[in-house]
Amino acid sequence: MQRPRRTRLLLELDVTRGLIDPPLPGWQRLVQRAPTMRGTLAALDRAAADPAVAGLLVRTGGGPQPLAAAQELRDGLLAFRAGGKPVWTWAESWGEHGPGTVAYFVATAGEQLWLQPTGDLGLTGIKAEATFLRDALDRAGVAIQVSTRHEFKSAPNMLTEREFTVAHRDNVQRCVSSAAEQVIRGIADARGIATQTVRELIDRAPLDAREALTAGLVDRLGYRDEAYGAMREHLGGDVELRYVSHYEAHPPAGQLIRRRLRRDRRRVGLIDIAGTIRLGPDAPPPLTRSAGSDRVCAALRAVAEADDVAAVVLRVDSPGGSYVASDAIWRATTRLRETGKPVVVSMARVAASGGYYVAMGANRIIALPGTLTGSIGVFAGKFVVADALSRRGIAHDAVQVGRSALAHSVRVRLDPDQLAKLDAMLDRIYADFTAKVGAARGLDPGAVDAVARGRVWTGADAHERGLVDELGGLATAVAAARRLADLPTEAPLRPFPTPSPLEFLRRPRSSEGPRGARAGGWVAGWGGWAEVAALAGLHPAGPLAAPRLEMVG
Repeated sequence: MQRPRRTRLLLELDVTRGLIDPPLPGWQRLVQRAPTMRGTLAALDRAAADPAVAGLLVRTGGGPQPLAAAQELRDGLLAFRAGGKPVWTWAESWGEHGPGTVAYFVATAGEQLWLQPTGDLGLTGIKAEATFLRDALDRAGVAIQVSTRHEFKSAPNMLTEREFTVAHRDNVQRCVSSAAEQVIRGIADARGIATQTVRELIDRAPLDAREALTAGLVDRLGYRDEAYGAMREHLGGDVELRYVSHYEAHPPAGQLIRRRLRRDRRRVGLIDIAGTIRLGPDAPPPLTRSAGSDRVCAALRAVAEADDVAAVVLRVDSPGGSYVASDAIWRATTRLRETGKPVVVSMARVAASGGYYVAMGANRIIALPGTLTGSIGVFAGKFVVADALSRRGIAHDAVQVGRSALAHSVRVRLDPDQLAKLDAMLDRIYADFTAKVGAARGLDPGAVDAVARGRVWTGADAHERGLVDELGGLATAVAAARRLADLPTEAPLRPFPTPSPLEFLRRPRSSEGPRGARAGGWVAGWGGWAEVAALAGLHPAGPLAAPRLEMVG
C-alpha cells in the first residue's frame, strides 16, 4: 500500500513587528501570542531538512529594529537558504517617511527581493541620538551629585550634561560607524554591489521603488499577490501556505518518537539573564524585564546538580545594574564551571557593564557583531531636590544618629567626606571589575585599561580586542556548548529550569533545586518601579549600568 504523500508547504514569516527575545514569562506569553526569535530560528532549522517544506516567503519592513536582533534573524534565513530551498523577501515599503536600513538589511537574506511599486527604500544609514536634561533639572532646582570611572562611562550624562562630551561623542560615533560598516558590507555582499556604491546610495536615500530597482537593490516590483503568485509558479504544483509559528508548534510525529527513543538523554540547559540585573527576585510582571540574582543563582546551582544537563548556555540581554548582584551571578557561574560542565555565553542585543560582568565566568563568550557590550566601568550618585522643594515652599528638617545617616537622602547634599567615600567605593568596584576582566580574558593591566574606562563596544569591535571569543548568535553558542561537552549535534536545548505553571503555585522547599530558581517574581513587592525609572534615565539602576544607546536605521 502506497503511503499518502505529505502536503508541500510554503512557509511564510512576518517580521515587520520584530520577534520576541527572550520569550515572555508565564501568562504574558499567552496574552502576547507573538512569534519568538528562538522558536522561529528552531523552526527554520527543522524546516530546512524537511522535504515537505518547499520554500519560504518573508515579509519585511516595519519600524526601526535593533541591529543585533536583525543579524540573528538574517543569519537564520541565510542558513535556511543554504539548504537549497528558495527564500524570497517582500515589503510594502522599507520605511515610509522613516528609516528602513536595518529592515532592508534583513531582506537581503533573500535571493529575490520584491517591493511594492508605491513603496520606498529608506536606506538612510544608522544614527544614534541622545537627550540631555541638565538645563531642565537646573530650572527645576534639582541637582545631581555623581561620579564615574571613567571618562567613557556616560550613563549619567543625560542628567549631568547639556551635550555630548568629547569622550561620549567619540564612543557613540565609533559604535554607529561599526554598525554602519556591518550593514553596508552585508548589503554589498548580498547584492553584488561595491561597498562604496552602497555608501553613495545611502547618501542619496530615501529612494523610491523605481530608483531602488534601477540601482539593483531590489529584483522585482510587485504587490503581495504578485510575489506570492510568482513564488507558487516558481515552486510548481500545489503548495499549502503555513506560518512558521504554526509549523513550529506542530513537529512531525516521527520526530517526537525519535526524541523519546534517543539513547543519550543529556541536553544543553539554557538560562536567561534579561533586563536590569538586580538583587533579590525578578521584578514582578508586567512592569519590566529584570534578572534577579536570587533566580539566576538558584538556576545555576540547580543546573550544576542536574544529571541530564551536560552544558549550559547563558543568554545575556542586559545593560547591567547592581554590582553586588552581578558579582553573585559571576560567582555562581564560576562554581558551575568547577563541576566540569562547560558554560557558554550568548550575547543578544546588549550585554554591557553588569551584563558583561556576568559573562566573564563562562568558558566562551559569543556575541553578535551588532551586540552592544563592554562598558567596563562604574558610576554612582544621587539627585538632590532641596532647592526644588524650597522653591515650592516645602521645608525640610531631620535628626540623625550616625554621621552618614542622611547620605542617601535626596534632600541633603553629600559633604566632602561623603564624596570621598563615594569615590573610594567606585575605585574599589572598578579595580575589582577590571581585575576580573584581565584574569578571565588573559589581558595585562594596560590592555584592560585600553578596552575599559566605561567604553561601549559593538560585538565586532569587542571580538577584535579580545573581550569576545567568537561572533554569532544563539545557534553558534549552542553548537560551542555541545562541542565542549562532547555532546551529539542533535542534543536538545532546553530552558532551565523547565517552565511549568505548577512551579508558580508551589512554595520552594529551599533555595536549592529547580523550584527555588523559579521563586520570587510572582510574590515580590512592587519594587519594579525602580527599574521603570531607570529605563527612563531618572534613577540609576546600579553602579554597573551601561549608557542607553539606541542606534536606529
